[in-house]
Amino acid sequence: MDSPKGVVGRLLVVHEDPVIRSCIVSALGDLDFDLMEAGSAAHAAELATAGAAFTSVVVSAELLREQELSVAEALGSLRAAAGTDEVIVLFRSSPDGKLSRRIIEEGIRGFVSVSARRVDERALRRHVLAAAARARTQHRRRNAFHEVEVSAKGGFIARSPMMSDVLSKAAKAAQVSDVPVVIYGESGTGKQLLAETIHRLDPKRSRRRFLVVNCASISGTLADSEIFGHVKGAFTGATEDRQGHFRSADGGTLLLDEIGELDPALQPKLLRVLQEGVVLPVGADEEIAVDVRVIAATHRRLPAMVEQGTFRLDLYQRLNVIILEIPPLRERPEDIPALVQFFLNKYAGYYHTPIQRVDPRVYGVLGRRPLTGNVRELENVIRQMLAFKTQGDQLDLSDLEAAGYNLANADEDTQATTRELVQVGRRLLDQGGVSLPGLMEQLERRLLTEMVKNSTGTTVDLAKRLGLSRRTFYNKLRKYHL
Repeated sequence: MDSPKGVVGRLLVVHEDPVIRSCIVSALGDLDFDLMEAGSAAHAAELATAGAAFTSVVVSAELLREQELSVAEALGSLRAAAGTDEVIVLFRSSPDGKLSRRIIEEGIRGFVSVSARRVDERALRRHVLAAAARARTQHRRRNAFHEVEVSAKGGFIARSPMMSDVLSKAAKAAQVSDVPVVIYGESGTGKQLLAETIHRLDPKRSRRRFLVVNCASISGTLADSEIFGHVKGAFTGATEDRQGHFRSADGGTLLLDEIGELDPALQPKLLRVLQEGVVLPVGADEEIAVDVRVIAATHRRLPAMVEQGTFRLDLYQRLNVIILEIPPLRERPEDIPALVQFFLNKYAGYYHTPIQRVDPRVYGVLGRRPLTGNVRELENVIRQMLAFKTQGDQLDLSDLEAAGYNLANADEDTQATTRELVQVGRRLLDQGGVSLPGLMEQLERRLLTEMVKNSTGTTVDLAKRLGLSRRTFYNKLRKYHL
């Protein structure tokens, strides 16, 4: 969608009448658009696929109606070819009720009336400029999201395909502002950071507040008051009204961190907010309407908690709309070099060290480390290395040792599980009754069964996580009847 300097954007005008096309070009001539004209849908498709994406498209309603496609299919095809969602529809007379309803259902915001020799220029200019502004905003959001470097305000460094896929899904989630999101991930993977990213990219809520409630740190009446608010006199010590987090985040986003630890007594009230958009403060007689997007984060598996009876099924079903899972750092070691460089730049000034380089062997050692604390643990390791650095202009293996890392046993933790598997396998082979291929098949079956059972993503996501092609993964699912 990039346009030459000084150009507002690229605009495609599609109309069967050359006189009307000329009127449109004349009406928009002083707005510095890069204008292209087409007299048919086929010609429009040729122009659209021949160059860069358009900012918006102005199209005749008659052309949409005359194609051997439904209105939805015609608009979808036009949008895909032009590379934009911004379409303005021209009606020769009063809009046909049935056709206009269909067009509105497809998200079209701009309607302009035309006659045989005249176009409603004021309406046309207003809609075209508004479409250009929306397209520029979308373009900035996409660029900001895929930026791999992290600003001082926070963000993700994503060099691995796994994390890039998560961020791509989060970007899409940000565009549907009223839908709950559940983020799974181990401690230290950046669940709150991902929630903040979704909020920043949310076109509806990004200018309003982003609040975080740690469900594990509060319980009982305190949690009820903290989250939903209370009225004066509701309980001992309630000397004044309190809004609560939902009302404080009205219009914005509320992150319920560690939702798996939420007091079961509060789960019905949360369900009520999700269903009806209302909260009932402690001690209040009337509910209060709120407009808040809920993002829940947890390291626990909510489906398992539902089976155990510790998490309400109806609440889980309300939350379980968009699911994002941040993979642990040990599963995406290709992200480690970029993260190390980021933390190096972040803390070099604090520790008064001029270090800008890292011995590549450090990355290898860190990549073999389990890093159970994930990014948070990696950050601490880099801080320790910098704190003990006494000489030289790069971090090397000696700095890892100075930080308390035993290089002789650097990969011992990652090898422990392998040793255990080898010992178990050897005992089974010694006992007889099982062959090596049979043993490997049993291990594969058990592992796949466990992974499928506990997965919160799609089968495609799981195949990627296992390093298998989609076809190979599906063949194994069929083989083991999973």
